[in-house]
Amino acid sequence: AVNLVFIYVQDRSRRRLLERDRLYQEEMHRHARLSTLGEVASNIAHEISSPLSVILNSSEFISIELEKDTPNMEKVAKYNKKISDINEKTISMLKGLLKLSRQPDHRLHSVKFSEVWESLYPLVENKLKHAGIEFQGNFKEHMSKRYLVLSEYLAQVFLNLIINSIHSIEENCKKNERRYIQIDVYPGKSVTLFEISDSGPGVPEELIDKIFVSYFTTKQEGTGTGLGLSICRTVMERMDGGIQTKKINNKNFFEVRVLSDDA
Repeated sequence: AVNLVFIYVQDRSRRRLLERDRLYQEEMHRHARLSTLGEVASNIAHEISSPLSVILNSSEFISIELEKDTPNMEKVAKYNKKISDINEKTISMLKGLLKLSRQPDHRLHSVKFSEVWESLYPLVENKLKHAGIEFQGNFKEHMSKRYLVLSEYLAQVFLNLIINSIHSIEENCKKNERRYIQIDVYPGKSVTLFEISDSGPGVPEELIDKIFVSYFTTKQEGTGTGLGLSICRTVMERMDGGIQTKKINNKNFFEVRVLSDDA
């Protein structure tokens, strides 16, 4: 009887520890997600201020033009289209931010990569443009491919990697140097590999083994939580996938593995 009581208490303690660990992991993930979204939201707020000025000026021009006896309707149409284009782009950014801020569904779903990309690209589009960074690689050829993933989680992983690349390029590449982020896809029957690299110098060889450790960061003090890549690994494992990095010829390559869904 004493042994049974001991086993019961031991089992109950183990379950409490597992539950505490699960809650801690979820809290870390929430903190990292909010940190990333906070940076993105700050960029969006900055990006929206200029377009709003353009909308205001365009609206005033249209009002003045329409008050004339013979308004120039060609110019009115031109400014009206400018307003429409800015509205569409702004709505796209906000939709992406709202989608990523939702509490993710914890069930794997069959998702096209284009759906993942459309939710994250508007959030970094202007940042990339201002930094003079372009995308390259074969990933656009695989937009219609389907994968078994947690859509919001996968979008956050790619968003985190892209933001890290932007920071690295801005801090280390000169303006006259070619700036790029490369994403290549290597399809497999059961698992697909996404390989991400950039024109930045990457992580030093001696730090490679540390970058997935919680709270470790190579960013300047006050600019990183050190949770990003650690959380990326956790959420990829939840999707029965994975993430790792390797260094070849002084260049970092991040490999993201996801379940293929060819059904």
